[in-house]
This record gives sequence, structure tokens and C-alpha cells, in this order.
Amino acid sequence: MALTNLLNTEQAVNEFMDIFMTELKNQLASMGKAVTGELIGSLSYKVNRSGNGFQAVLTSASYLDVVDGGRRPGKFPPLNDIRNWVEAKGIKIGTLDQTAFVIARSISQKGIKPTNVIEISFDIAWDRYKGKFADKIEQDFNEMIDSIQLKLNNVK
Repeated sequence: MALTNLLNTEQAVNEFMDIFMTELKNQLASMGKAVTGELIGSLSYKVNRSGNGFQAVLTSASYLDVVDGGRRPGKFPPLNDIRNWVEAKGIKIGTLDQTAFVIARSISQKGIKPTNVIEISFDIAWDRYKGKFADKIEQDFNEMIDSIQLKLNNVK
């Protein structure tokens, strides 16, 4: 077995990411951040080999960063996005455009509090999976040791 055949570890990374993604979607929904469904629908991941390790890449709608990390007061958020959210949420304070403007102005003045949803979801997923992860890594380690021993025995 070559050092790059970490199949159990690769499987563990994929299994962990499945759990993390499910938890992230559940957390976003429970926080009321799934009104239009666009953010949850945009979530995906891919695991890539990187040297002798793995890299998990999360893809999402660009505003996951704002939902997760919040937004400082300052510039107006995109009015079209706010309009779509207002419409999906069914909020009425005058016309749709007036409602979107009032909410966008409030965001520009007060900002948006961070949810830290990525860290929360990661921690929950890790607590659920870390024991299995260690087992998978141990399997790969044992296979590497067996392979090395086999090669050493063939050299004799």
C-alpha cells in the first residue's frame, strides 16, 4: 500500500462532510435562514486529494459569509436580494419596494449579527463523528504498517 492510498481516511472525510452539510442545513433552517431556500439549495462540497492529505471545499451562495459572520453597518445590501427575501417572507409595510428599502436601510444602519452557523455546525458534526474518524485513520495506518512489513519480509 502506497502512502497515497488513504481510502479509509478519504471515506471518513466524505462521511464527516455529509454529516456537517446536514447539520449546516438544519442549523440554517432552525435559525430562520432558509426562507427562500436558495442558501440551503446552494450548499455542496467536494473532497480533493492534496499531497498526502485531503481538502474539503464548501461551495455556497456568496451570502453565507454574511449569514455566518454578520455584516457591519455601512453600505446598503443588494435591494433585489432583500426584495426577494421580503416577498418570500410575506412581510408588508407598504409596497414591496418600500418594505425592501426600509429593511435594507435598517441593515445599512445597524448591520447584521453573526450566527456563527459554520462553526456551530462543524462542532456538532465533529462531536458526532470524531470517534469513527479516528477508527478510519487507524485502519489506514495499520494497512501502511502491514505493507511496510510485507516489503521488509520480501527484501530478506
